Amino acid sequence: DFIDQQLIQMKKNGKPIKKEFIQILQTIEKSHKNLQVMELLKKFGYSRTTLERDFKKIVGHTPKEYILISKFFKIFHNLKEHGYTFQDIKYDFFDQSHMNKVFKKFINIPPSQLKAHMHQHDIRIFDLYDDGLPN
Repeated sequence: DFIDQQLIQMKKNGKPIKKEFIQILQTIEKSHKNLQVMELLKKFGYSRTTLERDFKKIVGHTPKEYILISKFFKIFHNLKEHGYTFQDIKYDFFDQSHMNKVFKKFINIPPSQLKAHMHQHDIRIFDLYDDGLPN
């Protein structure tokens, strides 16, 4: 929603939004693999500097951070909706250690303890995919 609001505001202010930038966001959201920033640069013809600047301005994070955030929320969605275990998750990390680092960065809880922690503390996670809007 934040990104949508930023894009709408830019359009209202007459600032051009690059079609490629929207396609990059869509590519990240649809990705179910270890997507690398370099892949985005090659596919969409962006320079690293321009992509970093656009992401910081619109999203508030670097492309690499946004890829991790997107992957992180997809994992939460699958845990919540499908009851997957972490071994079942298709949003691969390079290895278990990498996934542990990402989880600790965002919520300071290792993946192995997340489900129990959510249940014990009645934590509810905002579902990015259940906002009443079509996917």
